[in-house]
Amino acid sequence: MNLHPIDPYNDPRVTHEFAVLNGRKYHYVQGFPKQSPKGTIFALHGFPDFWYGWRFIIPYLLDKGFRVIAPDMIGYGKTDMPRTPQESISAYSYKSTSDDMYELAKHLDIPKVILLGHDWGGFAAYRVYLYHPERYTHIISICSLFAPVQAQHFPLEVVVQRWPSLTYQIAFNDPQTDKDLEDPENRAKLLKYLYRSSSDPKPVGRFQVTENMLAGIGQNQLGSLFTEREFEVYLDAFSRGFHGPLNWYKVRQVNFEDEKDLELRRVEIPVLFIGAKHDVAVVPEMTMGQEQYISNLTFRQVETSHWALTEKPELSIAHIDEWIDSVILGGETKL
Repeated sequence: MNLHPIDPYNDPRVTHEFAVLNGRKYHYVQGFPKQSPKGTIFALHGFPDFWYGWRFIIPYLLDKGFRVIAPDMIGYGKTDMPRTPQESISAYSYKSTSDDMYELAKHLDIPKVILLGHDWGGFAAYRVYLYHPERYTHIISICSLFAPVQAQHFPLEVVVQRWPSLTYQIAFNDPQTDKDLEDPENRAKLLKYLYRSSSDPKPVGRFQVTENMLAGIGQNQLGSLFTEREFEVYLDAFSRGFHGPLNWYKVRQVNFEDEKDLELRRVEIPVLFIGAKHDVAVVPEMTMGQEQYISNLTFRQVETSHWALTEKPELSIAHIDEWIDSVILGGETKL
């Protein structure tokens, strides 16, 4: 199995490209297999990440025979970061992201796409499909459950009462957090706190707070998920701050209003869901019952933290490989 990660700056296996989608400039990494592609996969990252979060997965997918496109999502990396309130926060909504991914497929002249997502990228992948179902054939979601379309809006404070592991999202909505993360030292502190493997020592500080998050996070050593060079790559990727990434947490009301008009509310294409046994945000209990909303669901779990893509990528790859062979390549869907 090829686990030689993609180099962030110069790797012959991929190219770095840009496209203007609905008026916003996106950066994406693209790779082609050596043979004719068996299909095309859009790899959508989450928080706090960028295309490089797929560095171990892209080589496997290329070797498997798939074309891979991994964008920096809106607000991340080298993609545009709309500033609010000067610009509408709706740029960060599921609908806007869905429309942008649809335009990316059109821009690249790709009629059918397989969606692969982690964290916010996985949550978004389901909506990308719901808004434009004719374009997508399969979904692979890692640490991202399908959240059903709601008949009424539930404020985040209510959600947190049900799922305390999401308390930190209240602090992410606090403008002070955005301001605090303008400081490079605070950005480094947050990344060191968040990126911990399931075998790393528990980080120092309190994360499940509703305000003043950066004041409560302690000084931590770099965890095992990054080399020093990789950590510097992440610091560079977040050199513009966290204004864009944090806006993904501030569009709950916008998403609710948009989804009132959704015609499709179930996932009618095959889905592989991979959960992480030691995920402290999307805890395993949250992932139960998805089969109510997904017609063809394969459920798997790996012995990792939330960072399954980097802690033990071979575990997720093994499940993806089995599912690709049996469902994607062995199925009847035309790619």
